[in-house]
Amino acid sequence: MAQYKYKARDNEGKALWGTITADTVDDVSAILYDKGLTVIDITDVTRKQEYIQKLQFTILPISLREFVMFFQQFHILIKGGLPLYESLNTIYNQMTNRRFKTILKSIINEIEGGSSLSSAFARYPSVFSQFIISMIYIGENAGALDDALLRIKKFVEDEMEVKARIKNALVYPLTVLSFGFVLTIFILVYLIPKFVAIFKEAQIKLPLPTVVLMAVSNFFIQHYAFILLALILIIILFLLVKKTPPGRAIFFYIKIHFPYAGELIKKTIVYKFLRTLGTLLSSGMAMHEALHICKVSAGNKSVEQAFDDIIIRVKEGEPLGKSMKHCIFFPDLVIQMITSGEESGALDKTLLDLAEYYEAQVWNSIKEITRIIEPVLLIFIACVVVFIAASLLLPLFNLARAMRLSIK
Repeated sequence: MAQYKYKARDNEGKALWGTITADTVDDVSAILYDKGLTVIDITDVTRKQEYIQKLQFTILPISLREFVMFFQQFHILIKGGLPLYESLNTIYNQMTNRRFKTILKSIINEIEGGSSLSSAFARYPSVFSQFIISMIYIGENAGALDDALLRIKKFVEDEMEVKARIKNALVYPLTVLSFGFVLTIFILVYLIPKFVAIFKEAQIKLPLPTVVLMAVSNFFIQHYAFILLALILIIILFLLVKKTPPGRAIFFYIKIHFPYAGELIKKTIVYKFLRTLGTLLSSGMAMHEALHICKVSAGNKSVEQAFDDIIIRVKEGEPLGKSMKHCIFFPDLVIQMITSGEESGALDKTLLDLAEYYEAQVWNSIKEITRIIEPVLLIFIACVVVFIAASLLLPLFNLARAMRLSIK
Protein backbone atom coordinates (compact mmCIF):
# COMPACT_ATOMS: atom_id res chain seq x y z
CA MET A 1 0.00 0.00 0.00
CA ALA A 2 1.09 3.60 -0.65
CA GLN A 3 0.59 7.02 0.88
CA TYR A 4 -1.45 9.53 -1.15
CA LYS A 5 -1.80 13.23 -0.42
CA TYR A 6 -5.16 14.66 -1.45
CA LYS A 7 -6.96 17.98 -1.78
CA ALA A 8 -10.74 18.02 -1.86
CA ARG A 9 -13.86 20.10 -1.09
CA ASP A 10 -16.93 19.17 0.89
CA ASN A 11 -20.56 19.99 0.01
CA GLU A 12 -20.21 23.44 1.54
CA GLY A 13 -17.15 24.24 -0.56
CA LYS A 14 -14.70 24.02 2.37
CA ALA A 15 -11.20 22.97 1.33
CA LEU A 16 -9.88 19.80 2.97
CA TRP A 17 -6.55 18.06 2.70
CA GLY A 18 -4.78 15.08 4.18
CA THR A 19 -3.29 11.69 3.39
CA ILE A 20 -4.82 8.28 2.79
CA THR A 21 -3.19 4.86 2.73
CA ALA A 22 -4.47 2.88 -0.27
CA ASP A 23 -3.36 0.61 -3.11
CA THR A 24 -4.11 2.91 -6.07
CA VAL A 25 -5.24 6.44 -6.95
CA ASP A 26 -8.65 5.03 -7.92
CA ASP A 27 -9.06 3.59 -4.42
CA VAL A 28 -8.31 7.04 -2.94
CA SER A 29 -10.89 8.64 -5.25
CA ALA A 30 -13.48 6.04 -4.22
CA ILE A 31 -12.83 6.63 -0.50
CA LEU A 32 -13.17 10.41 -0.91
CA TYR A 33 -16.31 9.99 -3.02
CA ASP A 34 -17.88 7.80 -0.31
CA LYS A 35 -17.21 10.62 2.17
CA GLY A 36 -19.10 13.04 -0.07
CA LEU A 37 -15.99 14.99 -1.10
CA THR A 38 -15.06 16.42 -4.50
CA VAL A 39 -11.50 15.53 -5.45
CA ILE A 40 -9.19 18.37 -6.51
CA ASP A 41 -5.81 16.63 -6.54
CA ILE A 42 -4.20 13.31 -5.50
CA THR A 43 -0.41 12.82 -5.29
CA ASP A 44 1.61 9.71 -4.43
CA VAL A 45 4.10 10.81 -1.75
CA THR A 46 5.24 7.42 -0.41
CA ARG A 47 8.87 7.28 -1.57
CA LYS A 48 9.58 10.97 -1.07
CA GLN A 49 8.11 10.94 2.45
CA GLU A 50 9.94 7.75 3.45
CA TYR A 51 13.30 9.18 2.34
CA ILE A 52 12.76 12.52 4.11
CA GLN A 53 11.45 10.84 7.26
CA LYS A 54 14.39 8.42 7.46
CA LEU A 55 16.85 11.29 7.05
CA GLN A 56 15.11 13.39 9.70
CA PHE A 57 14.77 10.44 12.06
CA THR A 58 18.51 9.76 11.76
CA ILE A 59 19.40 13.39 12.55
CA LEU A 60 16.77 13.92 15.29
CA PRO A 61 15.76 10.49 16.64
CA ILE A 62 12.83 9.97 19.00
CA SER A 63 13.68 7.81 21.99
CA LEU A 64 11.50 4.95 23.21
CA ARG A 65 11.11 6.78 26.53
CA GLU A 66 9.48 9.71 24.67
CA PHE A 67 7.15 7.26 22.92
CA VAL A 68 6.15 5.76 26.28
CA MET A 69 5.45 9.22 27.73
CA PHE A 70 3.45 10.22 24.64
CA PHE A 71 1.19 7.17 24.65
CA GLN A 72 0.79 7.28 28.44
CA GLN A 73 -0.36 10.92 28.34
CA PHE A 74 -2.53 10.23 25.30
CA HIS A 75 -4.21 7.28 27.06
CA ILE A 76 -4.91 9.31 30.23
CA LEU A 77 -6.44 12.22 28.29
CA ILE A 78 -8.65 10.03 26.05
CA LYS A 79 -9.77 7.88 29.00
CA GLY A 80 -10.61 11.11 30.87
CA GLY A 81 -13.08 12.02 28.13
CA LEU A 82 -11.09 14.74 26.38
CA PRO A 83 -11.76 14.87 22.60
CA LEU A 84 -9.05 13.58 20.26
CA TYR A 85 -8.11 16.98 18.82
CA GLU A 86 -7.83 18.63 22.25
CA SER A 87 -5.84 15.69 23.65
CA LEU A 88 -3.24 15.95 20.90
CA ASN A 89 -3.03 19.73 21.32
CA THR A 90 -2.49 19.35 25.07
CA ILE A 91 0.38 16.92 24.50
CA TYR A 92 1.80 19.15 21.75
CA ASN A 93 1.99 22.15 24.09
CA GLN A 94 3.97 20.13 26.66
CA MET A 95 6.32 18.39 24.24
CA THR A 96 10.03 19.33 24.17
CA ASN A 97 11.42 17.12 21.36
CA ARG A 98 11.40 19.36 18.25
CA ARG A 99 11.25 16.45 15.81
CA PHE A 100 8.34 14.79 17.61
CA LYS A 101 6.59 18.16 18.03
CA THR A 102 6.75 18.84 14.26
CA ILE A 103 5.28 15.41 13.51
CA LEU A 104 2.54 15.84 16.10
CA LYS A 105 1.60 19.24 14.66
CA SER A 106 1.24 17.65 11.24
CA ILE A 107 -0.93 14.88 12.74
CA ILE A 108 -3.13 17.50 14.43
CA ASN A 109 -3.57 19.26 11.08
CA GLU A 110 -4.52 15.93 9.47
CA ILE A 111 -7.13 15.29 12.18
CA GLU A 112 -8.50 18.80 11.71
CA GLY A 113 -8.71 18.15 7.97
CA GLY A 114 -10.89 15.09 8.50
CA SER A 115 -8.37 12.25 8.56
CA SER A 116 -8.53 9.42 11.06
CA LEU A 117 -5.80 9.06 13.68
CA SER A 118 -4.48 5.84 12.12
CA SER A 119 -4.28 7.51 8.69
CA ALA A 120 -2.42 10.46 10.18
CA PHE A 121 0.04 8.11 11.93
CA ALA A 122 0.49 6.16 8.69
CA ARG A 123 2.06 9.26 7.13
CA TYR A 124 5.14 8.57 9.27
CA PRO A 125 6.08 4.89 8.77
CA SER A 126 9.66 5.56 9.90
CA VAL A 127 8.34 6.88 13.24
CA PHE A 128 5.17 4.87 13.93
CA SER A 129 5.53 1.16 13.22
CA GLN A 130 2.92 -0.92 11.44
CA PHE A 131 2.08 -2.44 14.82
CA ILE A 132 1.21 0.97 16.31
CA ILE A 133 -0.81 2.03 13.27
CA SER A 134 -2.78 -1.24 13.30
CA MET A 135 -3.48 -1.01 17.03
CA ILE A 136 -4.77 2.57 16.59
CA TYR A 137 -6.94 1.45 13.65
CA ILE A 138 -8.45 -1.38 15.71
CA GLY A 139 -9.07 0.92 18.67
CA GLU A 140 -10.76 3.55 16.49
CA ASN A 141 -13.11 1.08 14.84
CA ALA A 142 -13.93 -0.74 18.08
CA GLY A 143 -14.53 2.47 20.01
CA ALA A 144 -11.77 1.53 22.44
CA LEU A 145 -8.98 3.94 21.55
CA ASP A 146 -7.97 4.40 25.20
CA ASP A 147 -7.44 0.63 25.57
CA ALA A 148 -5.39 0.52 22.34
CA LEU A 149 -3.20 3.39 23.57
CA LEU A 150 -2.60 1.62 26.88
CA ARG A 151 -1.59 -1.59 25.08
CA ILE A 152 0.79 0.34 22.82
CA LYS A 153 2.32 2.09 25.83
CA LYS A 154 2.87 -1.27 27.59
CA PHE A 155 4.33 -2.80 24.42
CA VAL A 156 6.79 0.06 23.84
CA GLU A 157 7.68 0.08 27.55
CA ASP A 158 8.57 -3.63 27.43
CA GLU A 159 10.66 -3.09 24.31
CA MET A 160 12.46 -0.18 25.98
CA GLU A 161 13.23 -2.30 29.06
CA VAL A 162 14.72 -5.14 27.02
CA LYS A 163 16.89 -2.75 24.99
CA ALA A 164 17.99 -0.93 28.15
CA ARG A 165 19.07 -4.21 29.73
CA ILE A 166 21.11 -5.15 26.66
CA LYS A 167 22.68 -1.68 26.55
CA ASN A 168 23.53 -1.67 30.27
CA ALA A 169 25.05 -5.14 30.03
CA LEU A 170 27.38 -3.96 27.24
CA VAL A 171 28.54 -0.75 28.96
CA TYR A 172 31.25 -2.34 31.11
CA PRO A 173 32.79 -4.61 28.42
CA LEU A 174 32.83 -1.79 25.86
CA THR A 175 34.34 0.64 28.38
CA VAL A 176 37.13 -1.80 29.26
CA LEU A 177 37.79 -2.57 25.60
CA SER A 178 37.86 1.13 24.64
CA PHE A 179 40.20 1.97 27.51
CA GLY A 180 42.53 -0.87 26.55
CA PHE A 181 42.56 0.23 22.91
CA VAL A 182 43.33 3.88 23.73
CA LEU A 183 46.04 2.86 26.20
CA THR A 184 47.68 0.58 23.64
CA ILE A 185 47.70 3.30 20.98
CA PHE A 186 49.20 5.76 23.49
CA ILE A 187 52.00 3.32 24.37
CA LEU A 188 52.76 2.50 20.71
CA VAL A 189 52.79 6.14 19.52
CA TYR A 190 54.19 8.06 22.51
CA LEU A 191 55.96 5.74 24.96
CA ILE A 192 57.74 3.20 22.74
CA PRO A 193 59.71 5.79 20.66
CA LYS A 194 61.21 7.22 23.87
CA PHE A 195 62.41 3.79 24.98
CA VAL A 196 63.74 3.07 21.48
CA ALA A 197 66.04 6.09 21.73
CA ILE A 198 67.39 4.83 25.08
CA PHE A 199 67.98 1.30 23.74
CA LYS A 200 69.78 2.57 20.61
CA GLU A 201 72.06 4.79 22.67
CA ALA A 202 72.92 1.89 25.03
CA GLN A 203 73.58 -0.46 22.06
CA ILE A 204 72.30 -3.52 23.90
CA LYS A 205 70.91 -6.67 22.38
CA LEU A 206 67.12 -6.55 22.41
CA PRO A 207 64.96 -9.59 23.25
CA LEU A 208 62.39 -10.84 20.71
CA PRO A 209 59.30 -9.32 22.44
CA THR A 210 60.94 -5.87 22.34
CA VAL A 211 61.90 -6.26 18.67
CA VAL A 212 58.30 -7.21 17.80
CA LEU A 213 56.85 -4.31 19.81
CA MET A 214 59.25 -1.83 18.19
CA ALA A 215 58.38 -3.12 14.74
CA VAL A 216 54.65 -2.73 15.45
CA SER A 217 55.19 0.77 16.84
CA ASN A 218 57.31 1.85 13.83
CA PHE A 219 54.79 0.45 11.37
CA PHE A 220 51.89 2.23 13.10
CA ILE A 221 53.74 5.58 13.27
CA GLN A 222 54.97 5.47 9.66
CA HIS A 223 51.76 4.15 8.10
CA TYR A 224 49.00 5.50 10.39
CA ALA A 225 47.27 7.27 7.48
CA PHE A 226 47.22 4.06 5.44
CA ILE A 227 45.91 2.08 8.45
CA LEU A 228 43.09 4.58 9.09
CA LEU A 229 42.16 4.63 5.39
CA ALA A 230 42.17 0.82 5.27
CA LEU A 231 39.92 0.65 8.34
CA ILE A 232 37.48 3.16 6.83
CA LEU A 233 37.38 1.23 3.53
CA ILE A 234 36.83 -2.06 5.36
CA ILE A 235 33.94 -0.55 7.33
CA ILE A 236 32.37 0.93 4.17
CA LEU A 237 32.79 -2.39 2.32
CA PHE A 238 31.25 -4.24 5.27
CA LEU A 239 28.23 -1.91 5.31
CA LEU A 240 27.76 -2.14 1.52
CA VAL A 241 27.96 -5.94 1.52
CA LYS A 242 25.61 -6.10 4.50
CA LYS A 243 22.98 -4.13 2.55
CA THR A 244 22.86 -6.70 -0.26
CA PRO A 245 20.44 -9.67 0.12
CA PRO A 246 23.23 -12.30 0.03
CA GLY A 247 25.31 -10.23 2.46
CA ARG A 248 22.42 -9.87 4.91
CA ALA A 249 21.72 -13.59 4.74
CA ILE A 250 25.38 -14.52 5.33
CA PHE A 251 25.86 -12.15 8.27
CA PHE A 252 22.57 -13.26 9.85
CA TYR A 253 23.59 -16.92 9.48
CA ILE A 254 26.91 -16.15 11.20
CA LYS A 255 25.16 -14.24 14.01
CA ILE A 256 22.60 -16.92 14.87
CA HIS A 257 25.29 -19.64 14.86
CA PHE A 258 27.74 -17.64 16.95
CA PRO A 259 28.26 -19.19 20.42
CA TYR A 260 25.98 -17.69 23.11
CA ALA A 261 25.14 -14.58 21.03
CA GLY A 262 23.24 -16.73 18.52
CA GLU A 263 20.96 -18.10 21.25
CA LEU A 264 20.31 -14.59 22.51
CA ILE A 265 19.31 -13.43 19.01
CA LYS A 266 16.95 -16.39 18.56
CA LYS A 267 15.33 -15.79 21.95
CA THR A 268 14.89 -12.09 21.13
CA ILE A 269 13.19 -12.98 17.82
CA VAL A 270 10.83 -15.40 19.59
CA TYR A 271 10.08 -12.88 22.36
CA LYS A 272 9.26 -10.09 19.90
CA PHE A 273 7.05 -12.41 17.82
CA LEU A 274 5.12 -13.67 20.86
CA ARG A 275 4.66 -10.19 22.34
CA THR A 276 3.50 -8.64 19.04
CA LEU A 277 1.17 -11.47 18.02
CA GLY A 278 -0.33 -11.82 21.50
CA THR A 279 -1.02 -8.08 21.78
CA LEU A 280 -2.62 -7.89 18.33
CA LEU A 281 -4.81 -10.98 18.79
CA SER A 282 -5.97 -9.79 22.23
CA SER A 283 -7.05 -6.54 20.51
CA GLY A 284 -9.29 -8.45 18.10
CA MET A 285 -7.16 -8.53 14.95
CA ALA A 286 -7.49 -11.47 12.54
CA MET A 287 -4.71 -14.07 12.66
CA HIS A 288 -3.32 -13.59 9.14
CA GLU A 289 -3.24 -9.79 9.54
CA ALA A 290 -1.49 -10.07 12.91
CA LEU A 291 1.09 -12.48 11.45
CA HIS A 292 1.75 -10.05 8.60
CA ILE A 293 2.51 -7.26 11.10
CA CYS A 294 4.82 -9.63 13.01
CA LYS A 295 6.63 -10.23 9.75
CA VAL A 296 6.91 -6.52 8.91
CA SER A 297 8.11 -5.78 12.47
CA ALA A 298 10.85 -8.42 12.33
CA GLY A 299 13.38 -6.03 10.77
CA ASN A 300 15.33 -8.83 9.08
CA LYS A 301 14.75 -10.37 5.64
CA SER A 302 15.75 -13.88 6.74
CA VAL A 303 13.25 -13.76 9.62
CA GLU A 304 10.59 -12.28 7.32
CA GLN A 305 11.04 -15.19 4.90
CA ALA A 306 10.62 -17.67 7.75
CA PHE A 307 7.45 -15.90 8.86
CA ASP A 308 6.18 -15.88 5.26
CA ASP A 309 6.04 -19.67 5.34
CA ILE A 310 3.97 -19.56 8.56
CA ILE A 311 1.56 -17.01 7.03
CA ILE A 312 1.05 -19.15 3.91
CA ARG A 313 0.35 -22.28 5.96
CA VAL A 314 -2.11 -20.46 8.25
CA LYS A 315 -3.96 -19.01 5.24
CA GLU A 316 -4.28 -22.55 3.89
CA GLY A 317 -6.06 -23.54 7.10
CA GLU A 318 -3.21 -25.07 9.07
CA PRO A 319 -3.17 -24.37 12.85
CA LEU A 320 -0.57 -21.86 14.01
CA GLY A 321 1.28 -24.35 16.22
CA LYS A 322 1.63 -26.87 13.40
CA SER A 323 2.72 -24.23 10.88
CA MET A 324 5.50 -23.08 13.25
CA LYS A 325 7.15 -26.52 13.35
CA HIS A 326 8.92 -25.74 10.06
CA CYS A 327 10.51 -22.52 11.42
CA ILE A 328 14.01 -22.84 12.93
CA PHE A 329 13.47 -20.06 15.49
CA PHE A 330 10.72 -21.69 17.56
CA PRO A 331 11.62 -24.43 20.06
CA ASP A 332 9.30 -27.35 20.87
CA LEU A 333 8.16 -25.73 24.14
CA VAL A 334 6.74 -22.70 22.31
CA ILE A 335 5.05 -24.85 19.65
CA GLN A 336 3.47 -27.15 22.26
CA MET A 337 2.21 -24.21 24.35
CA ILE A 338 0.74 -22.44 21.31
CA THR A 339 -0.95 -25.66 20.19
CA SER A 340 -2.41 -26.03 23.68
CA GLY A 341 -3.56 -22.40 23.62
CA GLU A 342 -5.31 -22.91 20.27
CA GLU A 343 -7.12 -26.00 21.55
CA SER A 344 -8.25 -24.25 24.76
CA GLY A 345 -9.36 -21.06 22.94
CA ALA A 346 -6.96 -18.88 24.93
CA LEU A 347 -4.24 -18.35 22.34
CA ASP A 348 -3.73 -14.63 23.01
CA LYS A 349 -3.22 -15.20 26.75
CA THR A 350 -0.85 -18.11 26.06
CA LEU A 351 1.22 -15.95 23.70
CA LEU A 352 1.51 -13.13 26.26
CA ASP A 353 2.45 -15.59 29.03
CA LEU A 354 5.12 -17.10 26.79
CA ALA A 355 6.36 -13.60 25.96
CA GLU A 356 6.88 -12.88 29.67
CA TYR A 357 8.76 -16.17 30.04
CA TYR A 358 11.00 -15.39 27.06
CA GLU A 359 11.63 -11.87 28.33
CA ALA A 360 13.18 -13.49 31.41
CA GLN A 361 15.11 -15.90 29.17
CA VAL A 362 16.53 -13.01 27.16
CA TRP A 363 17.68 -11.33 30.38
CA ASN A 364 19.28 -14.56 31.62
CA SER A 365 21.15 -14.94 28.32
CA ILE A 366 22.41 -11.35 28.55
CA LYS A 367 23.73 -11.96 32.08
CA GLU A 368 25.38 -15.21 31.00
CA ILE A 369 27.14 -13.55 28.05
CA THR A 370 28.26 -10.70 30.30
CA ARG A 371 29.70 -13.16 32.84
CA ILE A 372 31.73 -14.76 30.04
CA ILE A 373 32.84 -11.58 28.26
CA GLU A 374 34.10 -9.70 31.33
CA PRO A 375 36.82 -12.17 32.43
CA VAL A 376 37.84 -12.87 28.82
CA LEU A 377 38.32 -9.15 28.20
CA LEU A 378 40.27 -8.70 31.43
CA ILE A 379 42.54 -11.65 30.60
CA PHE A 380 43.12 -10.33 27.08
CA ILE A 381 43.98 -6.82 28.30
CA ALA A 382 46.19 -8.28 31.04
CA CYS A 383 48.11 -10.31 28.43
CA VAL A 384 48.63 -7.20 26.29
CA VAL A 385 49.83 -5.19 29.29
CA VAL A 386 52.17 -7.98 30.44
CA PHE A 387 53.60 -8.33 26.93
CA ILE A 388 54.23 -4.58 26.63
CA ALA A 389 55.68 -4.37 30.15
CA ALA A 390 57.97 -7.33 29.52
CA SER A 391 59.07 -5.88 26.17
CA LEU A 392 60.08 -2.62 27.86
CA LEU A 393 61.51 -3.97 31.12
CA LEU A 394 63.64 -6.84 29.78
CA PRO A 395 66.02 -4.51 27.88
CA LEU A 396 66.23 -2.29 30.97
CA PHE A 397 67.21 -5.28 33.09
CA ASN A 398 69.83 -6.21 30.47
CA LEU A 399 71.08 -2.61 30.50
CA ALA A 400 71.35 -2.59 34.32
CA ARG A 401 73.20 -5.92 34.25
CA ALA A 402 75.64 -4.60 31.64
CA MET A 403 76.26 -1.48 33.71
CA ARG A 404 77.03 -3.57 36.81
CA LEU A 405 79.44 -5.75 34.86
CA SER A 406 81.20 -2.69 33.41
CA ILE A 407 81.64 -1.24 36.90
CA LYS A 408 83.18 -4.46 38.16
